[in-house]
Amino acid sequence: MRDLKERSFNEWLVIESQRGEVDAFNKLIESWEQRYFLYAMNRLKSREAASDVTQDSLISISKGLSKLSDPASYPKWSFRIVERRCVVFCGYIIWKP
Repeated sequence: MRDLKERSFNEWLVIESQRGEVDAFNKLIESWEQRYFLYAMNRLKSREAASDVTQDSLISISKGLSKLSDPASYPKWSFRIVERRCVVFCGYIIWKP
């Protein structure tokens, strides 16, 4: 039941954020930021890199949120963004002169 409530609340936050409600957007980010950081930390094994990737991901999420057509897909959509940023960061490290 808690999971259903949390999903419904997240969907509501996404909808309100898309309508321009800053408080809803702040709550949405507040509830997900730590999860993004932990995911990036697990992938990159560096606090500094995970922090950078998380911030970059949050910027991309905020810019693209208005284009998200299904609020229920927010978790999958946002984690794909974080994953892509991790991959780009790893590519940067590999190819850094």
